Amino acid sequence: MKSVHLSRTATLRLRAFSKSVIALAAVAALLPVGAQQAAATDDAPTALAPVVVTAQKRQQSTQEVPIAMTVLGADALEKTRAASLEDLQQLVPSFSMDDQSGYHTVTVRGVGGGGRNIGFDPRVGVYVDGIYMGQSQALDQPLFDVEQVEILRGPQGYLFGRNTVAGAVNITTAAPARTLQGYVSADLGSYGTQNVSASVSGPIADKVSGKLSLSSESHTGFITNVNDGQKLDDLKRETVRGQLLFQASDKLKINVAADSSYTNQRLVLGEPVAASGQQLPGGTSIGSVDFNVTPKETTHLSGASVTANYALDGGDTLTAIVGQRSTRQIKTNDTDYSAVDQLSVHYSDDFKQTSEEVRIASANQGVARYVVGVFHLNESADTARAANLGAAFGPAAGLSVTNSGTVKTDTSALYGALDYDLLPALTLNLGARYTHETKNVLFSLGSAAPGLAAAFGIGTLNGYTHSRDENNLSPSVGATYAVSKEQNLYAKFSRGFKSGGWNVDFISAAAAVNPSFNAESVDTYEVGTKGQMLGGRLRYDLSVYDSSFKNFQVFQFVNLGATSVLQLTNAAGAKSKGLDGSLTWRASKQLDLGANFGVVHATFSSFSGCTATQSCTGNQLPYAPQFTSALTANYGVPVASLGGKLNLYGEYSYRGKSYSDPVNDPVTQRLPSRELVNARLAFSPNDSHWDFNLWAHNVFNKDTVTLRGQDFLGTYIVKRMEPRMVGLQAKYFFD
Repeated sequence: MKSVHLSRTATLRLRAFSKSVIALAAVAALLPVGAQQAAATDDAPTALAPVVVTAQKRQQSTQEVPIAMTVLGADALEKTRAASLEDLQQLVPSFSMDDQSGYHTVTVRGVGGGGRNIGFDPRVGVYVDGIYMGQSQALDQPLFDVEQVEILRGPQGYLFGRNTVAGAVNITTAAPARTLQGYVSADLGSYGTQNVSASVSGPIADKVSGKLSLSSESHTGFITNVNDGQKLDDLKRETVRGQLLFQASDKLKINVAADSSYTNQRLVLGEPVAASGQQLPGGTSIGSVDFNVTPKETTHLSGASVTANYALDGGDTLTAIVGQRSTRQIKTNDTDYSAVDQLSVHYSDDFKQTSEEVRIASANQGVARYVVGVFHLNESADTARAANLGAAFGPAAGLSVTNSGTVKTDTSALYGALDYDLLPALTLNLGARYTHETKNVLFSLGSAAPGLAAAFGIGTLNGYTHSRDENNLSPSVGATYAVSKEQNLYAKFSRGFKSGGWNVDFISAAAAVNPSFNAESVDTYEVGTKGQMLGGRLRYDLSVYDSSFKNFQVFQFVNLGATSVLQLTNAAGAKSKGLDGSLTWRASKQLDLGANFGVVHATFSSFSGCTATQSCTGNQLPYAPQFTSALTANYGVPVASLGGKLNLYGEYSYRGKSYSDPVNDPVTQRLPSRELVNARLAFSPNDSHWDFNLWAHNVFNKDTVTLRGQDFLGTYIVKRMEPRMVGLQAKYFFD
């Protein structure tokens, strides 16, 4: 890493942590004087509760797992009001979920990308109860009724069924209870926020437990369409989850689960701005647009799974999982971003997948601990997209440039990991994944109106077919050393693999000659430490890494003159190196403090063909800020005069500047640094089943730009942080 980058990073860290300290001091100042005095006379604080994870398919303390990871339990998710993965980026270092032309992409350690193209597989695998969630359209899965989220950084293919070159998100929902229990919760807040959820769980019959959970979320829009007065960027989402747990025998448990979620939004992909980044004059201002076509997005996610766990003699566990997922998303957008009826687009994407997995995991004891499994996934992805000409085009009004495609994927893998104790304090960590993958594509582009497609600079394909077969062996080797019972050190090398694909989208005539792109691979070296101090009241982890990517798959804007398109290609190489860490401290019996940070230097090590006129070698990867950090404070104290307990929670997060495209244009693609402060004040009456809390999101009402891009006609657009929202929640528990 060059010294200039270290200097800039150090400056960013100093500024961000200074602001963080000020924010925490402000939170402390808000604490009741009586509460602070009470804390000074309390007994010594207790140790932090152990964090148990299943990242290695068996229950372990996070301190024992040689993986850089962040774990958020149900309590943390509730405090931060995490409704989706997007809400977690404010707490997790080197992790973000960004918008790329209206499609989410998960980025870990500066590496993500993809988004709207069905021919591109995500670099970060997202799993819910062991089921791979699939493409970016499925990432809006609500974090509702979730027990724990584990975010793992670095290649994880040797532990998970699907390719995961950058990281994995392991989501575990709450299992059915053995006794009758449940809750009802309701939120009311600004912008018409109305969130209601309920869950009931308990025994149904002898050796059978069940659970049913329901959720409804809604708020009005943040952006006004001055053309018709509608409020855009609203939300309506309904979710239902159900589980049945069968204790078939003393050794066999079978869980049957199903879920469905339906989201309906008038979603604005961005507000139009001048090339300088300033708001366009005449007609609109920040927080308003002037569209003649109402943008819409509907997403329906559903799935079902059966998971069987059988306890083998000797302590091993045999697990079999069969899952099915379905995702359907429909989008409409006013692509000229004006009141003139020029161009609108309509997108429809459908994904159907089935997966099967069988694995054996040893108990977390003995000289050798292992997991070995086989995984198979079959996915069919369909897309149909149309760019429709409006009245402004006169006789051509009503004509469309279309594309449609189908990508079928069949992937199988054998994976495994072994921890072997060479010495009482030294453990060898081995892992490997062998992948065989077959893909087929059928793609048509602009063939219904080739002359119109050519006028817009779009290529033409009629029934293009292609297939690819790929085989890959990805190893992992490392070692863990127990410095003491309180601290572990680990070092490892791991390789990841991501299959190639196709540009199944509106692409240029040049790209249509060969719409495929090649597979990429990554080699990652990592050293880390995890431990605890002060009798278990202080827990920490720190990791340093260096990742090198070959044939890095790049998603970028391509200017065609009057229009622009988003295309996928291969850069020769990319690198991501840096460090990330976290600290949790029980400062007193009432006060818990947390700090997370990530320093990332993610650049193109070789990308000479970035545009027709320039190289992007050395440029920053898209959506890869050099520094991210977060601070949290949670203070809880009984207040006799109120007859209950008060809990004050605050969080501050910082995200450094980044760019939305490999070109790194400082005017049209630079995303500024941003800060976010959220807070929550909760009250729990004594001897009551009620909880009440007052919450605030974006306390200081920042409107920082979070996305910059260009659309089909070359319009520059931006998207901003959601405005300040406040609300009141009431929750009733029963058991």
